[in-house]
Amino acid sequence: AIYGATILAFLLLIVYSLNVFIGNIGKYSELFYERIADLYLFLSDFGINLPSLADFEPDWGSISKYVLQFAGDTSSLMMNAFFIFVITTFLFLEIPVMPKRIKKVFGNGEETDSKYMEMCNSMIKWLVVKTKTNVVLGAAFGGMLYVLGIDLAIFLGVLAIILSYIPYIGL
Repeated sequence: AIYGATILAFLLLIVYSLNVFIGNIGKYSELFYERIADLYLFLSDFGINLPSLADFEPDWGSISKYVLQFAGDTSSLMMNAFFIFVITTFLFLEIPVMPKRIKKVFGNGEETDSKYMEMCNSMIKWLVVKTKTNVVLGAAFGGMLYVLGIDLAIFLGVLAIILSYIPYIGL
């Protein structure tokens, strides 16, 4: 039930964030043109004039194609992450019966039991520390974005928590 509620809450957050993003696309377009104008002013202070870029008009069709491709890739990544999460959860649920299986394969022995318990405790401690770190990092990231007035700050904070589990890509 907790997993279902978490997944439902995350899906509702995604839908809400997409609605906010689509609703504000005009504002983002205006901000884009303002930033381009500011860039032109900044460059003109240094004597750099860019008349060929004065009529710069981005190809929103190709940009939307890349955004949709990115969204598809992200959803695929999320589905893979979800399945990895489910498999890991089931592995953790199997921890109580693993000693019986290990004894069946390797035989009875105090050393086997102690090494297994040490390994399980180390894994659980690592996961708890990683989760706490990710929550603090994601909350700080989302809070900072919220204070800066960035749209979708909560969504980006939650995404930071989830993606922080992925080495080298993560946050």
